[in-house]
Amino acid sequence: MNINKSALLVGGNPDNFSLRHRILNITAALAIAVALVVGIESLFLEFSPLLTASIFVYLGLMSLIYYLARFKNIVEPSITAACLLLILFFTPAGWIFNGGSGGGAHYTVMFYGLVICALCSGWKRNLFIFLLLFIVGGLGIFEYFHPEHIYYSDNRSLRYFDIISSMLITIILTILLFAVYLKNYDQERARVLEYSQLLEKMAITDGLTGLFNHSYIYKLLEDRISDSRDYDTKLSIIMLDLDYFKHVNDTFGHEFGNKVLVEVARSLQKNIRNSDLAGRYGGEEFIVICPEIGLEEASTLAQRLITEIDNLIIGDGIKVTLSGGVAELDKDVDRTAMSFIEKADDALYQAKRMGRNRIAKYINTLGQIPSIQTCSKILT
Repeated sequence: MNINKSALLVGGNPDNFSLRHRILNITAALAIAVALVVGIESLFLEFSPLLTASIFVYLGLMSLIYYLARFKNIVEPSITAACLLLILFFTPAGWIFNGGSGGGAHYTVMFYGLVICALCSGWKRNLFIFLLLFIVGGLGIFEYFHPEHIYYSDNRSLRYFDIISSMLITIILTILLFAVYLKNYDQERARVLEYSQLLEKMAITDGLTGLFNHSYIYKLLEDRISDSRDYDTKLSIIMLDLDYFKHVNDTFGHEFGNKVLVEVARSLQKNIRNSDLAGRYGGEEFIVICPEIGLEEASTLAQRLITEIDNLIIGDGIKVTLSGGVAELDKDVDRTAMSFIEKADDALYQAKRMGRNRIAKYINTLGQIPSIQTCSKILT
């Protein structure tokens, strides 16, 4: 069983337990292990029956705290009870009956005490830490002036066993705590990354259709215009607008209107090239950026897009149509993205005037006034 699985088994699942809760569970579980070690020691060293009974009472109380915290989700009372037990009972008992400053187990208990105290908040944390330090300092002074009241074991093997086992348990606790913190850090990092990606997606996509939103598709167009100038490549755009969309909303309701927008967006995304970029420009208007193709190829694509929409059936046999305007970038004339879009918009309005459900091309003519050519829809 690896460290992460051990921490998961003892501390609990991160999905169900907070970091603070898991640290409490792990610390309580290992405090139980320390109590078991000291209890076994007390039997071998033939401590007084009262001391041995006290150790096992502590073991039982610590087990109860672990049970309440781990399986009943009772956190705050468990933290307070653990602090009081560790500070007021086990630390003094371990110091006096386990060799004082030369012992081992009570140092581990003090480390546990600091960990548990750190889980408290506000004045409780400060009070318990002060109380722990005060008691440890008092025990050191007491041992200095009254060493005869500190019980040492004459069994050299047991003394080494006490020190080595305490060191091992402290190391295990430290490793488990580190594993819990590291696991929590990885989870928080993954969560932050997930949230940042979600926020980024929300910032650049239209919430209804899933296409790029107005501000981002405009930025992408500016970037593609810059690339087209730098690499001397062609660039075209298609402006598309749903015909009689207000009538659709008024007749079938806004909820159905939203469904129409979603279905149209899905169709556009499905039928454009991998290198093309589709966005919702506003309301019922869409834009498709077509890198590296000229006016004629973009017009063919636009024809296919409006044909697909014409064949689309939404809801109970409802059909809608699109009109489109196509323009190719003129590097000598189109200085901004807006001027480029205006050309496609002019062509779009011409398609609307000529009967809708068709496209119009904005034709750049060198040295002459540009013209707009309207095309009939190509049926498949």
